[in-house]
Amino acid sequence: ILLSQKTTINYYFTLALLLTACNINSQNTSVKKLLTSSELVYQENYSVQNIDSLYNDLKEQAKTLQLDSLYIVLTFQQIEKHGGVENYQSAELLLENIIINNYTFLKQHPRLLLECYRKLGLYYLLQHNTSNAAVILGKEYFKNYFDLIKTLELTPEEKVKSIHSKLEYLLKTKNDSLFYYLNASKLPENKKALYLSEWYHTNSNHEKEFVFAKKTGDSVRILRALAHNREFEKVDQLYAQLINKLKVNDPDSEHMLYLYMGKRYLAENKFSTAISMLNKALYYFESHKSHQNYLKSIGGLIEIYKTQKDFQNYSLYTTMLLEYKDSHLEQQINVLKDHISYEESIKSLELKLANEDKLLKAKKLETQVNFQKTLISFAFGFMIVTLVFVFFYFQSQKSRSDLVTKNTNMRVNVLRSKFKPHFVFNILS
Repeated sequence: ILLSQKTTINYYFTLALLLTACNINSQNTSVKKLLTSSELVYQENYSVQNIDSLYNDLKEQAKTLQLDSLYIVLTFQQIEKHGGVENYQSAELLLENIIINNYTFLKQHPRLLLECYRKLGLYYLLQHNTSNAAVILGKEYFKNYFDLIKTLELTPEEKVKSIHSKLEYLLKTKNDSLFYYLNASKLPENKKALYLSEWYHTNSNHEKEFVFAKKTGDSVRILRALAHNREFEKVDQLYAQLINKLKVNDPDSEHMLYLYMGKRYLAENKFSTAISMLNKALYYFESHKSHQNYLKSIGGLIEIYKTQKDFQNYSLYTTMLLEYKDSHLEQQINVLKDHISYEESIKSLELKLANEDKLLKAKKLETQVNFQKTLISFAFGFMIVTLVFVFFYFQSQKSRSDLVTKNTNMRVNVLRSKFKPHFVFNILS
């Protein structure tokens, strides 16, 4: 049932169920309850504050029951419920901890490891404006992802996902090979337009951004492109059409609209409206730990107060931004330390595994050599016994033949002795 839905999380959730099924024993009831609870939590809409506590509780149960696969997939779900690595600031901590603490298990289940690499690579590349270290880490994780994917036989769904991962990587690293891979891919035109719209947005070519935003059919992207092209009347019309619908169905997109509209009013120096919009976006993205959008929101407010020469608010929001960046920087430093420690531990572990593998191969080779020696000795002994047997057999045959010849000669001689030549001559006469 889950596989038929063809969604990423359900695919990995199903994989976890299959892996977990092998471990269910006397804890059968507890495992069933945990799996049911996990699926219910994933299907329901909980507040952001409750998501982490619910998933942390479920992961603790999975850890107690030694269900590593389920623990990993619950982490993936937790990140997705926060809007993915694009919006969840703590994604790096969760994913790094999985790789550090479950590396041996992940090596045995490469599809789960593949997903960890992909998510971490994407997370760090999204932080490209914050530090060069983030870009280096992002590229490193994607390198691991692309190396690992070559060793796997992919399903059709996984092949499509790998294409999207490649395109995401090229987009975030501003590599113009993106155009070649887009042309080579068999993606629908609206999917290709998503990447091209984002490419031209990143490179500040807003006319082409708008051209491809229209092809995507994504109203929020179209509004953003219109705002960048300063077509404010159309922006206002589209905003009026979207806002009520998004308030009910899609709060993330609703607050992205507030962010774009805040920038739109800032461009026309309508500061009070811009402040109202940006504050809505700011508090939402802060509570939802959406790092990039939080920075954009507070950056817009700082720009407004700087233009207005409102130094009190300018100082207040600048201090907030610096404290936030310091906190985020400290978190990144800790992650980098953990990453270095992780790399060292992985190298040590892989060296240990390589040495154990060498010893195992040496023992196997020694066993094979000893077996071959035994086999050769047995064959040599068998050959000697066979030769001795053949020698004595032919000797006995020769002796028997000699005896038969002697016996025959003796009988002839006896017969000859019985003949009297004169008597025979007389008889014949």
